[in-house]
Amino acid sequence: MKLLLITTLLVLGVFNLYGKDFIHPGLSHKKSDLERMKSQVLAGIEPWKSSYADLTQKTDASFNYNVQGPTQNGNEAHYFDESSLGPIQKDGQAAYYNALMWYVTEDIRYAEKAIEIFEAWSTIRYVKTIPLTSGKALWRMLEAAEIIKHTYGDWEEESIQSFKEMLVYPGWSGTQVPDGDKSFYWTIYNGDKARHGNQGLFAFRSVMAMGIFMDNETIYNRALRHLQGLPHDENDLPYPSGPPITQLVDTGNEYYEEYKIVGYEDTIEDYIYNGSIENYIWENGQSQESARDQAHAFGGISIIATMCEMAWNQGDDIYGFSDNRLLLGLEFAYRYNISYNYSFPDQEEPWEPTVASGEFIERTDRSGRWKSLKINPWTAHLIHDEEYLTRGKHDQIPLPQLILGHYKDRLHLDQEKYKWVNRADSLALEARGGYENAGTYTDHPSFGHLFYHRIKGAEGDPVQSFTNQVPTFGMHTLPTTIEAVNFDHFVLDGNDKTYFDLSDTNEGGEYRLDQSVDIEECSEGGYNLTGLESGEWLNYTIAVPVAGLYTIKVRYASESTDGKLKFSFDGEDKTEEITVPFGGEDSQGMTDWKELVVASDIILKEGVQIMKVNISGVSNSFTLKNISLEEGTPSDCEEAWSGIKASDNFQEGVYYQYFEGDWEELPNLDNLEAKEEGFTDNIHLDIAQKSSGYALQFDGYINMDLKGSYTFYTTSDEALNLWIDGEKVIEYDGSQSNNEQQATVCLDKDYHSFKIQYFNQSDDAELSVMYEGPGIKKGALTSLFATVPCENSGIVPPEDLLKGQINYTYYEGTWSEIPDFKTYSAKSIGIHSSVDLNIEGIQTSFGLVFNGYINIAKGGEYTFYTASDDGSRLSVDDVEVVDNDGLHPSQERSGVICLAPGYHSVSIEYFNVGSSKNLSASVEGLGQPKVLLSEFGLYGVPVPDKQAQTITFPEFDEPKLITDEDFDPGATASSFLKVNYNTSDREILYFIGGKMKIVGAGTVDIIASQAGDARFLPAESITRTLVISKLTPIITFPEIETKTLDSKDFDPGATINIEDLELTYSSSDDAVVEYIYGKLRVRGIGEAEVTVSNIETDQYKSVSATQKVVVVQDNVTSIDSNPKTIEIYPNPVIDFMKVINKSNNQNVELEIINSASSLVSTSKLNKVENTIDLRKLQKGVYIIRVRSDNTVLSNEKIIKK
Repeated sequence: MKLLLITTLLVLGVFNLYGKDFIHPGLSHKKSDLERMKSQVLAGIEPWKSSYADLTQKTDASFNYNVQGPTQNGNEAHYFDESSLGPIQKDGQAAYYNALMWYVTEDIRYAEKAIEIFEAWSTIRYVKTIPLTSGKALWRMLEAAEIIKHTYGDWEEESIQSFKEMLVYPGWSGTQVPDGDKSFYWTIYNGDKARHGNQGLFAFRSVMAMGIFMDNETIYNRALRHLQGLPHDENDLPYPSGPPITQLVDTGNEYYEEYKIVGYEDTIEDYIYNGSIENYIWENGQSQESARDQAHAFGGISIIATMCEMAWNQGDDIYGFSDNRLLLGLEFAYRYNISYNYSFPDQEEPWEPTVASGEFIERTDRSGRWKSLKINPWTAHLIHDEEYLTRGKHDQIPLPQLILGHYKDRLHLDQEKYKWVNRADSLALEARGGYENAGTYTDHPSFGHLFYHRIKGAEGDPVQSFTNQVPTFGMHTLPTTIEAVNFDHFVLDGNDKTYFDLSDTNEGGEYRLDQSVDIEECSEGGYNLTGLESGEWLNYTIAVPVAGLYTIKVRYASESTDGKLKFSFDGEDKTEEITVPFGGEDSQGMTDWKELVVASDIILKEGVQIMKVNISGVSNSFTLKNISLEEGTPSDCEEAWSGIKASDNFQEGVYYQYFEGDWEELPNLDNLEAKEEGFTDNIHLDIAQKSSGYALQFDGYINMDLKGSYTFYTTSDEALNLWIDGEKVIEYDGSQSNNEQQATVCLDKDYHSFKIQYFNQSDDAELSVMYEGPGIKKGALTSLFATVPCENSGIVPPEDLLKGQINYTYYEGTWSEIPDFKTYSAKSIGIHSSVDLNIEGIQTSFGLVFNGYINIAKGGEYTFYTASDDGSRLSVDDVEVVDNDGLHPSQERSGVICLAPGYHSVSIEYFNVGSSKNLSASVEGLGQPKVLLSEFGLYGVPVPDKQAQTITFPEFDEPKLITDEDFDPGATASSFLKVNYNTSDREILYFIGGKMKIVGAGTVDIIASQAGDARFLPAESITRTLVISKLTPIITFPEIETKTLDSKDFDPGATINIEDLELTYSSSDDAVVEYIYGKLRVRGIGEAEVTVSNIETDQYKSVSATQKVVVVQDNVTSIDSNPKTIEIYPNPVIDFMKVINKSNNQNVELEIINSASSLVSTSKLNKVENTIDLRKLQKGVYIIRVRSDNTVLSNEKIIKK
């Protein structure tokens, strides 16, 4: 029977028998998403370009990655437990990154590496972990498997099947849970009812991913329905029932109460615990884990976000569930965390949501284990310790791009609704100095600027076709023909998103029935747009692989000449309104299909962009079948002059210089001082200040969208010269009769410099400069840019510069990032010919700092590079340009800086750990190729002699308290080297970890010294004296009321403000009142002073306080006060003692007190004659006290032998 069950389960787990047509690939990335990434990366467009460059530097994004999986060296593993989590997380991340690298590069080695990882884990048959672990284990690997399965044709079906079987072993069922060994699905299918919500969410995210990958609608719905808090699918097993039965425990704190689960009721099927959206993100945006800590609160919400993206890709809108509850939760979390470190006009102080303010909810979560009391900035129970502060430390997680991609770019919500997410994105970009990074293995989406950043205007996604109303996503890559009915898809109503249609429904009744664009069957097959009305439009996402000239054609049918079309790309109109023709050789009716060339040789830039088709003119004049985008006229030149990339130093317009003088010919303006200079919008003579006797020079850059032949035309009344990229192409002396000159040059795309010099000596001034080229009709220069003078001006270098040299300083130590080297002692200094590691004596773990100068001949933007293993950083004029820090294999990083002509200081800091090491530094710019700094030109200075240094050590103005935190003594060396410290008494104070640690009270000397290094002589030491005091507690001792002889023992009533300090009392006259067993006991009539004091400790002084006690006579006589009513014998005693109770009291107790005044035991005297067992007592002296209520009947000393 068991064999039959397993066979049945396996069959059900293999095939899609459940009806839903899934989108593939369709977890976090559809095919169109992958194509967007690839196209933008190949086009070199930001932020995709830099984010992809960051991805390529990950060691687990390499086909050389070493698989950690259990099946290695031919050994199969079937068992998975908690110890397996680390390896599978690393392998899953590596599989995911390699899958993405495969898609971008088309290098099959990446795909094969991912498959190697899948196969390594496909032998697992028994999983023994909590749901959290299994959920973390699978997500990334499933993301990878989904991409590889649907984009790489060489993953063998047998291997795919083995991987699927591993996921659900011994098979999937919606009606019964299998016996025996079970794999991942059976660990995660119920989430986790007994823990915080993030743990169940980890599990259900992998359930959702598994359902999509396996084409199993029931598995997918299990996660989808649970996320919405819905009952289980009728074809599936129920969710856990409830509610829980709990009991309060004492492990809570001021932020939450904690309970333990003692059982469960079965009164509510599908109880739904913390792992649903509304149970995890409450109606105010507060997370179920907000009272736990901020890391987990962000983590759970991030998991929900990734599940929302998966569901959206499958056509289900969970982003919008419960009125965008996900976004509400993110805004709450980001507001609380960001406002802790930053202020804004609308939030100047940190936001503190409280129960009293109505912004925090006090509630017991669905697991029953935690009741939120207030928001927790710490880590769970590790509170009030800066080391465990989580507030404001997790707002740089790689999440905002995914969220903004939906709520901002897809939905265009009011920006007030995602204000804090937007702030998080901007602040994190600034704080990181770059785009979203990898994040953790399992918690968050990663590399959001590559994976989720959407192009301008792209609310929807490109589709190739629809089958049964299910889209087939895919990019329209030029050249291509797009069926007009395949406008961009939007999961919800696409009207005013991916199209605008004036009708409420699809009046054609065909093809895309969920949208209101009118579509009908086409008379020549397929479908066409119909009912096109003026003012309507449609969007199509296209990819232009190479910037160039393109021709737009449409296939249309018309019944009048009154309809019009207009095309825009990337928000820029590329055509005018084009009349759709009718009659003659053109279309003669709505079934007469013809081709219309809308525009020829329009320029399209490379990259993904929106093509928008606008309908105008008279409505219903024509119909559209398809749109063709074909390559236009090819470039007519081969060897083009190279351009430069856009610069942050550019501003629109041109830079001009105005000169005045009396010249007979055009002078060399470079040698003259301009009377006026500035920026203007174009080349013209309006800036001349007189009608003749002046000259003008214009400098700037012109942007060419395409490679091709460009002809420049100049017209002038007198002499004019034109330079392009530093080459003089037109030289006109003003003598020719035809004053229009021209020159044709072959230019590559990007920016090209130009310079124009002109002079005029007559009143008939004339000057114009025009051009024409690919896609450009003859006209005035456009796309002109001037360079703003660089702020980094040159410096006056030292007089003793050594050409071809650079100074270095060598350190030894082990670091994980570049330290502040100037505070470390240098082992050696010297001079070297280049920035490299060919320096004698370097070890395996060391640091180097190179300092020198470069000479910039031509001002402008320069790109600097460092390639290093491990970290490096390059600065120019003390401005960081290249950040290549951290422990990493060899990698290259770059940065750009604008430099004015002249000398500039350059510094390269570097550290290495381990045997593998390398370092180089390069530069390129202004058309100059990339070369090593040593080839560009380095300058150093002679190695200096050791310099003197001094120590500054301020006096201590006030004593320290013994409980003060570790502190920096405050001494500094003029060399910036770290100061060393010693103390005169280590029992009071000693130096450790860079700070002074107080361990006792007293007076101590602190000696500051600095021993010098390869650069500096030793400094003279300085001594400072510090007093460290104990704390002074405060005792409060209220007055004591008058007592009588029959007063009961009473508490003296003193208190101390320090909880753990022990109080002790003494009486000036024990005959009046005596302190015993923690209370005062009246002994006789009279007055006595009672003094209370605390016992001195290592941290606290002893203080005291005194009150008077007055005892007076009264008329009440104590009962049974005759001591002879109690007899005790023998004394001394060995084992047993007899106590004779002759009193008439029945409520009599016997106390045994040791010599330390501690109560050893008590017992009731229920008889007249009582035997007391003393065998367990140690030898010594004891007090035997017999009392009735508060009256002592006997108080006798005995000796125990």
